[in-house]
Amino acid sequence: MSESQRLDGFRSEFENLTLTIIDLIGKQNGLANTVALDRSRYEMFLNDAAVERHLRNLVLDRCNTAGVSTILGLRLLNQIIGESIRIQKTTLDSAPSIDGNRLFAKAKDMEDSGQKLIHLEIGEPDFGPPEAVVRATSEALSHKFTRYTQPVGIPSLRQKIAHHLNETYHTEVSTQEVIVTVSGRYALYLATTCTLQPGDEAIIIDPSFPAYASFIGLAGARTVRIPSEFDDDWNLNIDRVQESINKSTKIIMVNSPCNPSGKILDEQTCKALVDLAVENDITILSDEVYSPFSYTPFTSFLQLPEHSRIILDSFSKAYGMTGFRLGYAVAEPAMIEKMAHYQALHLTSAPEFIQHAGLAALDCRREVQQNVAVMKSRLELVSSLLEHLPLSFKPADGGFYIFAKLESRESDAVKFSEHLLNEKGVCVMPGLVYGPQYTSFFRIAVCQSEDRLREGITLMEELFREY
Repeated sequence: MSESQRLDGFRSEFENLTLTIIDLIGKQNGLANTVALDRSRYEMFLNDAAVERHLRNLVLDRCNTAGVSTILGLRLLNQIIGESIRIQKTTLDSAPSIDGNRLFAKAKDMEDSGQKLIHLEIGEPDFGPPEAVVRATSEALSHKFTRYTQPVGIPSLRQKIAHHLNETYHTEVSTQEVIVTVSGRYALYLATTCTLQPGDEAIIIDPSFPAYASFIGLAGARTVRIPSEFDDDWNLNIDRVQESINKSTKIIMVNSPCNPSGKILDEQTCKALVDLAVENDITILSDEVYSPFSYTPFTSFLQLPEHSRIILDSFSKAYGMTGFRLGYAVAEPAMIEKMAHYQALHLTSAPEFIQHAGLAALDCRREVQQNVAVMKSRLELVSSLLEHLPLSFKPADGGFYIFAKLESRESDAVKFSEHLLNEKGVCVMPGLVYGPQYTSFFRIAVCQSEDRLREGITLMEELFREY
């Protein structure tokens, strides 16, 4: 047999094996569809943690005997399970998914058509940027700071961010550990994209900002949800986190203070997460955007013993700079370089004059203190108004949200939110946006004036009386 014939034979065998794999995946997908249709018997088949652990062990054993990388095997397994769950959800759930952006867009459309609305759904502070930031932006434009910059950010802003963090937390963050990003949300995207590969797993703590699961999915990874419970004061069960970790786990995503619950993780819990991360070679991705709005003691993961970590923050909330789209991340220099490479490919850099606005913002400590005091006062006001309604809620440790629960067991917060918007012109965010088990919850953002907040809660009270 000639060398060419041997090569053709290998190619043919490779093609046949590839097609066989596709055929087998097709059979698995068909089984997932059958499971969904016969839900009464097999409802938990592909969503049961014990079943998945058993299957994972089988795959690891087979990888060892077949000479396949266990990393590859586990990634393939996660993609197969993820696709099977997607098929089940598609088959079982004919109702449209809840999307916070679509809800906000609907409210804006109603407003544009002339209807008066009270926005309690969006976390956009009404106080706007400090005057010093407005002046700095204008001056930066007049000085023609309108060109491309380094993808990692201008040196002066990176240095000032590092100094700000070191002064706040008594740490030793270097300039090389900071990247300036086009919004805190984009910093989140970069962090997930640069850390996760298809088939990896990322743990998130529910209720959670919906972009977390979305970005994990975009990276081709699988979201593992650890719910916190209202009846347990939104405390995190570390044992449940530990039980969910396996060789595919690459990220534990933390948001403290939490959007939407307002929960701040205590130092002991944060240290326990760091211990798990170090033991299992996992990266802690900590979203600390709401840290200035901390009304109880707050612990930054920058303050904890050395571990793989990416800290995310933004100028949007504390400085009222939502439209500026300016954020940053802190990580080891190698990760910063990788994130900068991705940002260069997508966006080149944050606008130069916006970065100069960020420089001015970091000097506006008095304004931040005022903003925090305003939000705390509004939370106290809305909490006092809600006490008379058929709702349950926990006082927020931080942030500027109230995550309220309808008291009736039959309560559907999605329908309630729709009625409140359509009949009273008040927009809130259904809790289902923040996790599948929060169907009776909705989020109130206290980002309007006290008069508007009072009016909104009064209209909500009217709806309760009518129903």
